[in-house]
Amino acid sequence: MKFKLVFVLLSIFLFSSGFKIFESQEELKPFLFSNGDEEVCGTTYIKVPIGLGLDRREESSFYSSANRNRIMNYTFIDTTTMEQHFLFDKNKQLITQTYPIDKSLSKTSVTLAQVFYVVRNDTNKDGELGRNDNFDLLISSPCGKNKKTIATGISDVVVFNSYPEYAVFIYKKGEKAYMVKCDYKKLTILSNTEVKLPK
Repeated sequence: MKFKLVFVLLSIFLFSSGFKIFESQEELKPFLFSNGDEEVCGTTYIKVPIGLGLDRREESSFYSSANRNRIMNYTFIDTTTMEQHFLFDKNKQLITQTYPIDKSLSKTSVTLAQVFYVVRNDTNKDGELGRNDNFDLLISSPCGKNKKTIATGISDVVVFNSYPEYAVFIYKKGEKAYMVKCDYKKLTILSNTEVKLPK
């Protein structure tokens, strides 16, 4: 209930103050997903997605018709202090996947970092941003701050595993594959090495 109340209060504040979530074409009408918020485990934050609605002209959208109601940004809200910040300054990208890196405790879990797959460019030249475009791999603190780009121009992530001190991703970029190891607590890259995958 408190998360829904926070959402309602935030929505009233944003729109009554004339806040523009998206600075682009008039037919694009991003909105806060009222049923999409999720608690960041072990913190007082919630993570609320911002995305595109369905009420706009299909032919003028730069966002793929296969990605209707997809996420362009997140706002993180501290439910205790009401401090709020956004993952990105502008809503000009498409976030196709997001995963928390959690540590399980006896009765609960704690989020240690956030992982995002972010499409920034129309790499397949079909005139729209979508899941068939290459994407960047980002990692951030649990509440979405201090984001770090781990790799760019990725076509696929084939392995993602987290360990007590680091995370490992194996991803494809063009015809090659790489394994990147990162410290998700310090948000640093420990290694990035080309690897061979079975054909």
